Amino acid sequence: MENEELVNKLSQYTFYQTIDLGNGIKTPGLPTDVKQKKVLQLIGDMDLSGKSAIDIGCASGLFALEAEKRGAARVVGADHTEHNIECLREVILPHLGSKIEPLHVNMLDLNPEEHGQFDLVIFAGVLYHLKYPFSALKVVRDLVKSGGTMILETGIYDDYNRRAALYTPSPKDTPLKGRFANSCAFFNEKALIENLEYFGFRVVEKTVVNDPFKRFVKKIVGTLTTSFYPVSNIVIKCERDPSIENKALTRFYESVTGK
Repeated sequence: MENEELVNKLSQYTFYQTIDLGNGIKTPGLPTDVKQKKVLQLIGDMDLSGKSAIDIGCASGLFALEAEKRGAARVVGADHTEHNIECLREVILPHLGSKIEPLHVNMLDLNPEEHGQFDLVIFAGVLYHLKYPFSALKVVRDLVKSGGTMILETGIYDDYNRRAALYTPSPKDTPLKGRFANSCAFFNEKALIENLEYFGFRVVEKTVVNDPFKRFVKKIVGTLTTSFYPVSNIVIKCERDPSIENKALTRFYESVTGK
């Protein structure tokens, strides 16, 4: 694809991520930030030769492409936004010669029977946008092979873990505004870690991403006004270990919900 044709095609879409397409051309998304760089680093440290990966909420494919670079034999890029998948399928993947499988799907409809299980599930920048975060974590659990890896990035509520808690603000009250005003589910760090363990994920590594000075001030005086954004982001690498699940609780909760 010639440069001019590529630029013209890119102009038909909007972008969140910046993807380097070569010859000085990049998708006109936001600069890759600290949390995204951490996710990329975790993927980049893995040898995925012959393995499978899925990027849930893939947007323009930033993390899916990194998994493919690390040797993954099968990579799925899943997103519920049709124009993201169209751009991947029609522009980005053909241009890069990528074999990533673009999949237009609501993540809650993903299941191992139809889509398979994966050695790596990348679940970045999605969880805190979901009204049903527990259902989402169950979906992810079912997609990760036993012994497989999940890389999770999400927003967390900064109350410094006095108790395990899930903050579910209304759109008017969400601490993130503008294009992120649909952010509606913020575990605090304690609750997130404990719920990951409930779903059979053993935390291997975690990094909280935010301005260190702001976090220090909030720790001293408590949660500040929403203008200070009482949320941070966390990046967690987990291993799927079914042996740590509480089987009795799992049977109870999942029989009650019928899921």
